[in-house]
Amino acid sequence: MSQRVVVTGGAGVIGAELVRLLRARGDDVRVIDVLPKPVDMDPMVDFVQGDLAVHGADAVAGFDPTTIYHLAATFERSVEVPEFWHDSAHNNVAASAQVLQGAMRSPDLRRYVFASSYLIYDPSLYLFAEPASAPCLLRETDRIQPRNVCGAAKLLHEQEIALASQSDMIGFSAIAARIYRVYGPSSRDVVSRWVRAAVRGEPIDVFGEESRFDYVYSADVADGLLRLADSDATGVVNLASGRSRTVREVVAAIQAHFPSLEMRSLLPAESYEASEASLDRLREVTSWSPPTELERGVAQLVSHERENLERGRASSRVVKPRSVSTLVTSLSTKAHIPRAVRSAMRALNIEGTVWGGDVDPEVVARLEVDDFWEMPRLAEVDGPELAAACRDRGIGLLIPTRDGELDFFARHRNAFAEAGVFIPIGSGESVAIANDKLGFADALIATGIAAIPTTVDLHAVCADRLVVKERYGAGSASILVDVSRDNAAKAAEGMSEPVFQPFVSGIEFSADLYVNQADLCLGVLVRERSQVVHGESQITTVRKRPDIADLAQAVALTIGIRGHAVVQILDDGDRLNVLECNSRVGGASSAAWLNGLRTIDAMLLESLGEAPPRLTPRSEGATVVRIPTDRVMWL
Repeated sequence: MSQRVVVTGGAGVIGAELVRLLRARGDDVRVIDVLPKPVDMDPMVDFVQGDLAVHGADAVAGFDPTTIYHLAATFERSVEVPEFWHDSAHNNVAASAQVLQGAMRSPDLRRYVFASSYLIYDPSLYLFAEPASAPCLLRETDRIQPRNVCGAAKLLHEQEIALASQSDMIGFSAIAARIYRVYGPSSRDVVSRWVRAAVRGEPIDVFGEESRFDYVYSADVADGLLRLADSDATGVVNLASGRSRTVREVVAAIQAHFPSLEMRSLLPAESYEASEASLDRLREVTSWSPPTELERGVAQLVSHERENLERGRASSRVVKPRSVSTLVTSLSTKAHIPRAVRSAMRALNIEGTVWGGDVDPEVVARLEVDDFWEMPRLAEVDGPELAAACRDRGIGLLIPTRDGELDFFARHRNAFAEAGVFIPIGSGESVAIANDKLGFADALIATGIAAIPTTVDLHAVCADRLVVKERYGAGSASILVDVSRDNAAKAAEGMSEPVFQPFVSGIEFSADLYVNQADLCLGVLVRERSQVVHGESQITTVRKRPDIADLAQAVALTIGIRGHAVVQILDDGDRLNVLECNSRVGGASSAAWLNGLRTIDAMLLESLGEAPPRLTPRSEGATVVRIPTDRVMWL
C-alpha cells in the first residue's frame, strides 16, 4: 500500500537516493529543501523549495504524511567559526522544531525517521593525540557529549522526538539513525571532493592519513533509513558501514583508478580519529547491514563524476562558491525580496552582500539587508553615474521594485551592463508599453490578444459600469472599480491622466513569469487573487490554469518583457481578459518563489553569465497570506 511521505533535505546526497527508492515502490512524495529540484528527480515528486525554519510546519502538515524522513541539516565538521552557530541555530535547531511541529499537526502520521549523527558521541572515546592502532567501537549506549554545535542540535532533536512520541496525543513512533561519514554522488564530503579533483586531473590535499573513519555510501544510508522506517524499532540506532578505514586506504582506492594522482601535501592532523560503528542493533531490527565496500563505492563515484565531466554538468551542491552582491532598490517595506535573494544565494552556493537601497534612510526593510544605501533620487542623477556608484560598491545584480523607476533602469541598462551590473529588465520600449495602460491594451488588441478595451474618452466606453484609473504607472492606488459613469467622471477630475474601461466581473488572477535574456520564458505560475488590498494580493492561492499561463507568456513575449513580470488576467466565465502587466517582482511574488518559480535564482545566475534552467513551478500549492510582522530592536 502506497504511503504519503515527506522528505526534508530531499535534494541532498542521501535524500535524492531515498526519494528514488520511495517513488520506485509507489509512494507519494513531497520534498522540502532550500536547494533547487534536481534535474533528474521524478517529475511526479511534489517539490517545495523553501526555508524549513520558516515554512516547515505548514509544508509538512499540508501534505498530511504517513511517514516523515527529516534529513535536512547544515554541517561544518571542521573548525566552527562563530557565524556557523547562527546557521546551525536556524537550519538545524529551528528547522527541526518546525518539522516536528508539522508532524504533530499531521493526523495520519505513523512514523518519524530522523537523520542524526555520530557527532553526538563523546569525542574523547574516538579522538586521540596519536594515530590509533585500532578503532573505537561506538555503541548506542556509549557516553554522549556532542562534538560541536551540529552534534548538539542533533542530540536536542533526538530528545525532542523521543518526548513527542511518548505523548498520548501523538499517533506516531520515532527512530533516530546516527549516521557516520557519508560519501556519494554530488556530495561535498572529502571522499567525493577528492574523486572530483582526480577526474579533473587536479591534485588533492591529504590530512592525517592515519585517521580512521566509518565511511558509508549514500545509497546504503537511504536503504537503511527505509528499512528502519518499515521496522518497529524506536529510539536510536547506528547507521554506518560497520568497518573503519584509514584515510590512506581511501586515497589508495582512488589511486586504483588514477595511478598518477598527485597528493599536493601529506599534512599531520591536530588529532586522529579512530571511530567505527557497532551495527548490532541495526542488524537486530532490520536483519540487514550496508553492503557497499569502500572500493566499490569509490568506483561508482568515479563513474558518476566522469559522466558529469563529459556532460559538463555539476550539482549546485558541489560547485565552488561564486560571488555576486545584489541591490534591491526602492526597498521601503519589501522585506520579502532581500529574504528571497538570501535564500536563493544559499541554494545556489553564491556568496555576496545583499544591499537595500532607498531615498528614505529610515525604511523598515533595511533590517533585512546586509548593507543599506541611501540612494539619490533618480531625477537628480544620470545612469552612468549611478552605475559607477553600484560598481564601486561591488554590486553585480540590481533588482528594481517600483514602477516609477523601471523606465530609468531600462533606458540605462547598457550603462549598467558596462559597469558590470546586470538588471533583469527589458528595453525602454517594452517597459513604456507595460507602464502605459492605454498603449498596453492597444498593443495587445492589435495582435489579437484579448485585453480590456481602454480609452481616454469616457464617452467612448459602451458600458454603464466602469473602471477608471491613472494611465501611467501602478494605477492600483487610485483605481475605482464598478462605478457609474457620473462617478467615473468625478473621479477622473482628481487624476493626472485618467483612462476608462468597461467594468467586467469575474475572477482575477496574477501570473508570475520569467523571461531570460535569450527571449525564452522559463516558467509561469498562476495564482488567484483571493483578497486584494490597495491593488496587491493580500491572500493569493496557486491554481492549475494552463490557459492563463499560456496567455501570460504570450503577453510577455509580445511586448518584450525580460526578467520577472506579473500579468493580471480576469476570467469572466466566457473568456480571459488581460488587465495589465507589471515588469517587476510583485508584492505577492513570494507565492511564486515558494511554489517553485524561483525567478530570483534565475536573476542571480544570469548576473553571473550562467544560463538558468527551466523553472518548474508547482501547478497547485499553497495559499499565501501576507501579514505584517513585528520586529523588536533592543537598544
